[in-house]
Amino acid sequence: MRNLLAFLAFCVLSFAIVGGYLGWYSPRTGAGPDGKPSLSIDFNTKKIAEDIKAAEQAIEKKLAERAAAAESANQATGEKKKDDKTLKQ
Repeated sequence: MRNLLAFLAFCVLSFAIVGGYLGWYSPRTGAGPDGKPSLSIDFNTKKIAEDIKAAEQAIEKKLAERAAAAESANQATGEKKKDDKTLKQ
């Protein structure tokens, strides 16, 4: 149970830090209608969605680059093995 609460706290703090840095929300303080101090937080859901989409695209691009690099390395290794077999004969 403690681990679950610690993980939840980590997620909330991560969202607060990253979101504040990227401008996902903007807190405002001021006087409420009854004169007491109030805190209002406006979430910029459009910015959050754009940033998530950009992160997904960046991850997909990196994965595609690594897959292409691995494929070319496999082909080079396969050609080397083929050359070794022809030399032995």
